[in-house]
Amino acid sequence: MKHVLVIVVLAALTGCGNKPEAVQQIQPQPQVQQRPLISATEEFNLRGKCEDLVQKKYLALGGLVGKALTAEVKSHYNPDTNRCYAESYASKNLSYSPSDIPDNYATMALYDAQTNKQLAFADQEGDKSHGMVWAFEDSPGGTAFTTFDKARDYIESMMQDDK
Repeated sequence: MKHVLVIVVLAALTGCGNKPEAVQQIQPQPQVQQRPLISATEEFNLRGKCEDLVQKKYLALGGLVGKALTAEVKSHYNPDTNRCYAESYASKNLSYSPSDIPDNYATMALYDAQTNKQLAFADQEGDKSHGMVWAFEDSPGGTAFTTFDKARDYIESMMQDDK
């Protein structure tokens, strides 16, 4: 009889498994990264400085590809990371012939323009293609080696304005 009374009292105290709201586990909320508080004028100026930095450091890359290829270099300032990125892109110059370069030739690379660190590249030439994204190494079981498409998508996402 004492066992039944103890079970009934415990059941009443615990609410038969229902925890009062104040006692229920609180799920941790994901951390939201705060964007640095800068004015529109400051952001505009930083975008201009990024463009100047990329033009100064990387513009020469466009002239190093020869007549059979075309090349361009773009800049992107990301206010969320406060970083300046540079993308170099080269493809076949379809108006130049004769050329042994496959029509689908494309190579692109992403750099942190402030540190000159290469962050990713994607390369396609004929039926061969590959890519590397060093940020992928940080994921569980990650490796920098990846496909051309995934590397290209990563580069494009890093160069994209969120606005």
